This record gives sequence, structure tokens and C-alpha cells, in this order.
Amino acid sequence: MDIATLAAFADILTTLGVLVSVIFVWVELKRSNRENRLGNWFHATGRLNDYRENLTDPALNALILRGRKDINALKPEEAEAFKHHLLQNQLAAQTFIRLQGLGIEPTKVSIRAFRKIVLEAWDHPGPRAWWTEIRADPPVVPTVAALIDEILGYPAMERPVE
Repeated sequence: MDIATLAAFADILTTLGVLVSVIFVWVELKRSNRENRLGNWFHATGRLNDYRENLTDPALNALILRGRKDINALKPEEAEAFKHHLLQNQLAAQTFIRLQGLGIEPTKVSIRAFRKIVLEAWDHPGPRAWWTEIRADPPVVPTVAALIDEILGYPAMERPVE
């Protein structure tokens, strides 16, 4: 065997080695991506479970029921707690919207879950009154504000984006 044959054989082995390495990296990236997406899904569902777990407190439930009827009838500290509850609801629901961008859940499923979670908390006279008051510049991201508007039947509006 001459040196040219050995060099050609070495080139073939090198090419095979590079190919095997590329395939290995591709498989590992797919596995890692799948694990990250699953972790994000568990985080999202955990956030929603944490939100719902807070609703088992009888005192908070009583406050929520009164706030749903009329937020203005609440004491100032109760109104702040009720507003915090509504924003926590929106954050839990918003997690599903973020997941759709990661390709974890189909868009229709994410939007349907978001709608149900928002309707459950916001489709009452008290929360609607507060949303009417803050909707021009709410403490939520503009895409979520637009979805809340749509869910509650408000017309679309331009919001500041900073």
C-alpha cells in the first residue's frame, strides 16, 4: 500500500468520523430541546396550579366573590388584593400564550386555555369595571391586553409599546 492509498483511506475515515459526530450532535440537540420544552410545560402548569391552589383559602374566596360583584365596594386594601388576584390570573394564563411561541402546545389549545382562565376571573362586573379603568395602559404585555379586550368584547385599541 502506497502513501496515496493510505491518505485516501484516512480521508474516508475522517469523513465518517465527522459525519458520526454531526449525527450525534443533532440527536443530542433534539433530546435537549425536547427536555427543555417539557420543563417549560411543567413550569407553566405548575404556575397555574399554584394560582389555583391559592383559591382554596376561604378568606380569599370571600374577597374574590365580593370583588367580582363590585370592586368599588371593597376596602382599599381589599381592592388591592383583588387586583393582585386578577393580575396573577392573567400571568398564569399568559404562560400558555408564551408556550405557543415555543411550539409546545398548538396555538388553538393555548388560546382556548388562556380564554377559559381569563373568563373565569375577569368576566364579572367588578373585574370588568377595573379593566375599563386601566385598559388604555394596563400592567400586562400588549398582546395579552388585546386578547383580554377580545375575550371581554371590547373594541381593539392601540397601546403604548416601550
